[in-house]
Formats: sequence, C-alpha cells, structure tokens
Amino acid sequence: TKCMVIQTEGKYKVELMIRHPTIRIAFLTRLQLLDADQKPVRPSFYSDNFFSLLPGETKHVAIETAILPISGKGYTILVNGWNVPSKKYQLSVNTKK
Repeated sequence: TKCMVIQTEGKYKVELMIRHPTIRIAFLTRLQLLDADQKPVRPSFYSDNFFSLLPGETKHVAIETAILPISGKGYTILVNGWNVPSKKYQLSVNTKK
C-alpha cells in the first residue's frame, strides 16, 4: 500500500494505491481514515470503499476530508476485509504548501 497526503484550499486528500499480494480474492475490502484516538474521521469522502480485489490487483482510492489537524500526527489508514487480516498504516502529513 502506498499513500500520499495532499493539502489544498483547506482540504486534505489522501491518495492510496492498494495492492493485493496474495493468491486469493480479497472480498469486501474496506478502508477507514482514523484519528489519533482510532475513531473514524468524519466527514470523509471515499472514491471507493467495500470493493473486492483479485490476486495481484491494484486499486487507486482517494479520501477527501477537511478535518486533519495542522500537525497531522496520529492518523492511520485501516485496511480490512471479509477474508483478509486488518492492517494499519501510519499517515505522514506534509502541511507545507
């Protein structure tokens, strides 16, 4: 999974490239943007969510929100699914324009 955070006009856009490395289909893959308390950041708008991935498939997903703080610390992306283990990825937010 690759991630990039872009700040524009008071909004934050999290660009993700999700890759499914196993030999089984990943059903109902879900992404969640979590704050420092591990609670979902709301409102957040996802370009796609609850999708399936074939073995070796990659998918681009964007999450847009206005909530990330100036420090950008403590935010994570949770990736889970029906038949895949949950994984968390720490976000690194560059607030310089």
